Amino acid sequence: MEILSLKDSVEKDTFFRKLPILAEQLPRQIVLKKLLPLLASSLEFGSAAAPALTALLKMGSWLSTEEFSAKVLPTIVKLFASNDRAIRTGLLQHIDQFGESLSSQMVDEQVYPHIATGFSDTSAFLRELTLKSMLVLAPKLSQRTISGSLLKHLSKLQVDEEPAIRTNTTILLGNIASYLNDGVSIYVKLPAASLTAISQQSC
Repeated sequence: MEILSLKDSVEKDTFFRKLPILAEQLPRQIVLKKLLPLLASSLEFGSAAAPALTALLKMGSWLSTEEFSAKVLPTIVKLFASNDRAIRTGLLQHIDQFGESLSSQMVDEQVYPHIATGFSDTSAFLRELTLKSMLVLAPKLSQRTISGSLLKHLSKLQVDEEPAIRTNTTILLGNIASYLNDGVSIYVKLPAASLTAISQQSC
């Protein structure tokens, strides 16, 4: 890990893709006490490739909830501010692995402002990942953020050029309706026929 800064991008990528398997073969205490902190630091300071995120979450799964929150979560929160598209994509793809550990304050103040840029990304894949991440994150958002930001983004996605994104936006609105206050809920209420038509689908 200490000499990774001397490696080129291909070598780094290869190393980090193999790391989850290699970590399984090493003594658990060495991984958690030595390798995990180095990996977290490498990700934070940009010397680790995007595949390192998978390794970080793999190692993090061996920690208790309290240790995960102390040793892994701070790095994850910082990574949401990354301009690296691959890092952003990886975070969204794995959000179900750590989303529940994020506090409402973390999501509202530190995570969502960065994730929200994905709603208007030029990549349809990233727009859809951003949309799907709201299944995990929307319940942790404040009413102010939901009504002042999230619903505006979802309104635009309802007319997205991609049919799958339009459909999943409608599904998401139905799923998060219970988290909206009464006034907002009425505003975004969907026709019963629309909900019936997609009730068998999942976001």
